[in-house]
Amino acid sequence: MKRYNSYKLSGISWIGEIPSHWETKRLSSHFHDKVSNNTDYTIQRAHKFYYGTLAPKNETGNLSDYKDTYVGYSHLYPGDIVINGLNLNYDFVSQRIALAEEDCIITSAYLPIRPYNTTYSPYFNLLLKAMDFQKLFHGMGTGIRLTLSFNELKAQILPIPPIDEQKRIVEFLSTKTLQIDAQQRERERERVTTA
Repeated sequence: MKRYNSYKLSGISWIGEIPSHWETKRLSSHFHDKVSNNTDYTIQRAHKFYYGTLAPKNETGNLSDYKDTYVGYSHLYPGDIVINGLNLNYDFVSQRIALAEEDCIITSAYLPIRPYNTTYSPYFNLLLKAMDFQKLFHGMGTGIRLTLSFNELKAQILPIPPIDEQKRIVEFLSTKTLQIDAQQRERERERVTTA
């Protein structure tokens, strides 16, 4: 069912038509890759990818033991997006996109992108997750193990609604996700109860 009065071709093969008032722009119009390292060891606990989110690692022992490694990690700020662009020709299961919701660090093996001031990261996080779900990153990358770089990613053309619509899209999908999660928990509870 179409919800808008008029549509146009987006020029993006996996999207098709978009509402007429939306724009299409390169990813580089909204993000750059100028992310600093944790050189002063301000953040001593690292994060890792965990099912499409960033979760704290469970370090054991003295945190100073990790310093030599963690000073080379990428320092992320809230709104940064991280892409696991490694092994694109081997791993077809991992969720490769995560949004930083706090100051944190992550291995520099991953590709962090930082939004410009007017960019609403939660929308782009969901958009890139949709691309990941379609396995669109798997045709990208260079090297034997196909590793994605910002130089390749920045040219990707993306559909861009007005900012107020981006926020409504994120709110709608977040609400739906919470409802689905609640239904799944209820089904699991019923399954355990009747078993």
